[in-house]
Amino acid sequence: MARRLLVVSEPADETLARSFAEGLGTVLSGATIDHFAPTISFTTVPAWLVRESRDRVEAANAVICLLGATSVASSWTTWAVNAGLEAEKRVVCVRLHNSAHDTPPSIVTERHVPMVDADGDAVAAFIERGEVRPMRAETPLPSANPTPLATRLGRH
Repeated sequence: MARRLLVVSEPADETLARSFAEGLGTVLSGATIDHFAPTISFTTVPAWLVRESRDRVEAANAVICLLGATSVASSWTTWAVNAGLEAEKRVVCVRLHNSAHDTPPSIVTERHVPMVDADGDAVAAFIERGEVRPMRAETPLPSANPTPLATRLGRH
């Protein structure tokens, strides 16, 4: 069965999003990747773009929302999550930077949308089998000045 995946990203993440979409096409060979990175503000969306966007969601087997530094305030990401779930598609959010900087809008938590790292195999596991792999933990940066407690415990 041919798969069609709708990948939604913010214009600020264009370079990473394109690379990710290309890599995903390699991992999920035979899948059609529809990359949607609207530059029109969500508050001024013309009716034709609303229809086109809905058609893209309906045609997809899954909706993949790429999360970057500006996603927390993204009306497009919020819309894509809702539209995908309403159309009963698989919906997943992907952290492009694999860090806390890739903050999703609140709808992701409210609607219990899974989040995965920008790893093609992890996304494929979700798309194909519904498996959600644990995200990599962020490695804390070492402190230049040890805290008083760390000093007392002999840790630096």
